[in-house]
Amino acid sequence: MFQKEYWERADLKKRRSPEHPVIKAYVLSKIKQLSHYVDLTPETTLLDVRCGNGFFT
Repeated sequence: MFQKEYWERADLKKRRSPEHPVIKAYVLSKIKQLSHYVDLTPETTLLDVRCGNGFFT
């Protein structure tokens, strides 16, 4: 199966929202790690280049 087909399949439409406690805990830990290297403010924009499938970004 090609990447596009895999990530656009119907069962992925049931993803948890970014506000779900489990998702939030996972993402916030990644943001905390990133903030050691990048000054993150509400105005910060980032470009995700070649960082996997982009599922979490």
